[in-house]
Amino acid sequence: GRYVASGARVGGLTRVDKRAILRVWDVETGAMCPELIGHTAAVVASAFSPSGSRLASGSTDGTIRVWDPLEGKNVATIAGHDGGLAVISFVTEDVLISCDIRGVVREWDWVHGRCLRSVSLDRTVRSASYSLRGNLLAIGLEDSITVFARDPFDQRVVIQRDDLDPGSVVLS
Repeated sequence: GRYVASGARVGGLTRVDKRAILRVWDVETGAMCPELIGHTAAVVASAFSPSGSRLASGSTDGTIRVWDPLEGKNVATIAGHDGGLAVISFVTEDVLISCDIRGVVREWDWVHGRCLRSVSLDRTVRSASYSLRGNLLAIGLEDSITVFARDPFDQRVVIQRDDLDPGSVVLS
């Protein structure tokens, strides 16, 4: 990729006037793009669209924001989760998937701000990873790792291990 993004906190977020920011750098030049400011709490999840023209961010404030990372502009804001986000990933240029720490997985048409589908896993999510190549969703729950095949909303479990205490999961 040409760009790298990182969530950051300004001033520890201990005061109302302090905001969480997302920073983007050009990998080739090291130059920082305009800071992306809008979340009111820590940015804990981010993902570039397949073309790289959009960047989605998820925060502990429960919101998802979609940005034009080069212009530094917020092009969409979705307030659809009660809990902080654990993972966010683009499925296509116009559709993204999100999972919050309470185990609610949602698919969004972010352009129109609509939730297309939603499912609750009724468990605490510690981490999650979505693979565009394999169309898999791996979720690290409080005591297990579950991998959903093709479509997380049909709940076909490929792998489930209940003897774990996963800190993070990642798919290749």
